[in-house]
Amino acid sequence: MVNILKYLLFLPCLLSALLSGAAIAAKPVYLVLSDNTPLYDEVTTLIKHGLSADVPLQVVYADDFKGSNVSSNSLLVPVGRRAAEDVALIEGGNSVIYSFIEAQTLNRILEGRPKQHWQASVINQPLERLIRTAKPLIRNDYRNKLLIVIAESNLWARKQIEELPSDLREFIEILVVEKGEVAARLIDDSFYKVAAVVAVNDTAIWSGNSAKWILHQAYSYQVPVVGYAQTFQKAGAMIAVYSSLSRIAETTSGLINNWMSTDQLSGQGFVYSDYQVEVNEFIARALSYQPDKIKIKHD
Repeated sequence: MVNILKYLLFLPCLLSALLSGAAIAAKPVYLVLSDNTPLYDEVTTLIKHGLSADVPLQVVYADDFKGSNVSSNSLLVPVGRRAAEDVALIEGGNSVIYSFIEAQTLNRILEGRPKQHWQASVINQPLERLIRTAKPLIRNDYRNKLLIVIAESNLWARKQIEELPSDLREFIEILVVEKGEVAARLIDDSFYKVAAVVAVNDTAIWSGNSAKWILHQAYSYQVPVVGYAQTFQKAGAMIAVYSSLSRIAETTSGLINNWMSTDQLSGQGFVYSDYQVEVNEFIARALSYQPDKIKIKHD
């Protein structure tokens, strides 16, 4: 009789554990990698490190991933642009956490695609962070503007500028570069009246020789540049505002853990990771800034 009673008392716990295990097994998490390069191996390791022990993670490459075979209660986590393009086409009703992709790139991919429940751990920073970081660089009433150079076709950047709080928009001067024009030639006159240049993600302006030319001009005119990636700080910008791989992976892991525990996403849209600000001390001193006294807004 005693043994029977023990069994009856243990049975609910056993059933609960079995049902819990079945529930977890029924909703696997697919980490879909864009390719098999070392960078994605590193990203995978970082994401795994932040996951709860009970996350049933399955790692696949975009070339091998067949979305049609995935149950609708599975979570899809595409990493990188190629994986995002493939997963965006799926119409199974899955929740999706896009990771390691630029916000404007994902916005373009999702435009006109099937509606999804999605969040995105993006690699870029919101423009407001860059502006608030650059604003303390204004040192007098003569050079009292922050210059943003964008291509005419960069509708994403224009939207970001329009959405800035009014207390920041008043400090912004925008230089729009039309197709066929050379940014470095147009920007020359602006250096006389701006306190700093804020680089936004725009490959028509901030890539290759165009970026090198503008950074060189800015240095010649003693105007600091605030860049959106660590590479800017190394290339000659005075300040870089960016999220590291580990922080983006940490954000991704947190979103996955939340989905596992609540069975739903915590919201809809872009999620920006914690960021860091790095100062190129050599450039700062050359532009008459004391690196340890540069006031940086960090939220």
